[in-house]
Amino acid sequence: MSSVSSHAKPPFTLYTSFLVQDNKTGKKSRQSKSGKNSRTPGDAAEALEILRRFVVRARRVEAHSMVRDRSVDRYAKPAMRIEFQNESPSRIREVLPDQEIFESLAARVRPCFLGQEPIYLNKVFDSIYLLLDGRRLPEKDSELLDACRNDFRNLLNKEGGHYFAKVFDEAGNPKSVVLSDLSIGDGWLYGDLVHADPKGEKAEAMKLPYRERFFAATSLFSMLAIIIVRLLGIVTDLNKRFEFGIDAKAWEEQVTLTDQDDEIVSQKMVLLPYDTKLAEGVDPSTLPGAVDATSLTEFRRAIQPECAADAFFLHEKETIGEFHAIYSWKNDILTVLIADALLLEFDTTKKHGAEAYVNSSFTPNAEAVKRLLPTVRKSDLVRIVIPYGDGKNLYAIYPLAMAADDTKSDRG
Repeated sequence: MSSVSSHAKPPFTLYTSFLVQDNKTGKKSRQSKSGKNSRTPGDAAEALEILRRFVVRARRVEAHSMVRDRSVDRYAKPAMRIEFQNESPSRIREVLPDQEIFESLAARVRPCFLGQEPIYLNKVFDSIYLLLDGRRLPEKDSELLDACRNDFRNLLNKEGGHYFAKVFDEAGNPKSVVLSDLSIGDGWLYGDLVHADPKGEKAEAMKLPYRERFFAATSLFSMLAIIIVRLLGIVTDLNKRFEFGIDAKAWEEQVTLTDQDDEIVSQKMVLLPYDTKLAEGVDPSTLPGAVDATSLTEFRRAIQPECAADAFFLHEKETIGEFHAIYSWKNDILTVLIADALLLEFDTTKKHGAEAYVNSSFTPNAEAVKRLLPTVRKSDLVRIVIPYGDGKNLYAIYPLAMAADDTKSDRG
């Protein structure tokens, strides 16, 4: 069984399988390759666009549950619990967040960590300084901005971090190079969360157990989330104070689902035949074969033509209106929906002509009811025609006797 050894800088975190030593590598610190494709903004317009995009993404990070409940503060530094039991070996457990919740946080902060992304944090910092254009900040504000930049630089320094680890085989032979927790966490992002072809140090990180890769990532990306939210506050303040001119919609654009998104929203959706060519400026609902998919009646008729029926409204045997309908059978009950508006239930076990064999009601679809109601008020009878095969039809007839202001009728 493989073992893992670590060299940690005091103060350090202890692990049962880790050998704790003082970190004295004597090597110069080096920067992550995360920023290898990074470049500074070319002008104020580009800087404004970088900051606009950053504000939108940072608001998504700020809205994450781990930021809202401040749990990122708890995971920003590696932590463990030592459990002592009578006459039993002590157990050491890493303090870990829920994996799926943390993965969503890592996905939200990821664009700020990669040099090729437009909102890579070094580009954000450079954009701020470009727009300041030499204007001096108050000492406190300057220190806050510098602290954010230094904290981010520390995350990129793969020879920094909280501890170092190395994998050995059962014979004590090394199976990996020495890696900092920052390198291991970066490897988790690349090899476990985003891609499947890690190379270099990222491939070395994959030699560690998954638990150790995930544990290293929790502190890396929790700290990154903290930096992003702090920087959002700085950008918001500087934009107001120095009138940078960042598009105000960046603070208004919806970035997460809200309770309002659970409400039913009526939107236009059209089904068209597969090979239909869409011309610019043409309303799709006017094209041949178009089906209004926001209508339950029309949608069901399109995808289940066997449930299609037609409803004829009559007054003294004269047809007042004809509407599409759909029907279903269950436990001898024939249910008919007419134009999304009128629901009829026929109890087929009752004798024909008995008033008790039908229930009727209008649906909650106010727009559909509004369209159908004038026809209903003019009619004394609705006849449902249901295709029965071989050119035959079944007929269901319901007499109408509604007051002019009725919106619901139940008979039974």
